[in-house]
Amino acid sequence: MKKQIICVVMVIGILFGMNTPTAFAAPSPMTSNQVGVQWATTDAIALSLDFSGGKANASGNIQGKSNVTKIDATFSLKEKGSDGSFTTKHTWPSVSTTDKTLRFSGSTSATSGKTYRLYVTAIVTSSSGSEVITYYVEKTY
Repeated sequence: MKKQIICVVMVIGILFGMNTPTAFAAPSPMTSNQVGVQWATTDAIALSLDFSGGKANASGNIQGKSNVTKIDATFSLKEKGSDGSFTTKHTWPSVSTTDKTLRFSGSTSATSGKTYRLYVTAIVTSSSGSEVITYYVEKTY
């Protein structure tokens, strides 16, 4: 009789153990400073867009990794229309370098109260291949 009671208790214990929910720790949420863009050929891209006296002043810096052999880039300014879409307002001549760092600056006319995006599209070539990168910043005059 003792053996039967022990068996029943063990079976009940096993059954309860099977129905016990398992808890897992949830990962902590990422903060915005932990999120970043990573490229195979490029360490960093910095774009700046400022306004003064009816002009948009644009600048950019593309920092390639150590094995970069060439950077070709085109910078353009796009203006936000009333429908929310962006259209190209100005495109600067393409710039190129065989250094690991490409620097750009330029200006064009802008209208106060409008929203603009400064875009760069770059082809970054390294000893292991090429990568096309498109990046932008947005700002209202």
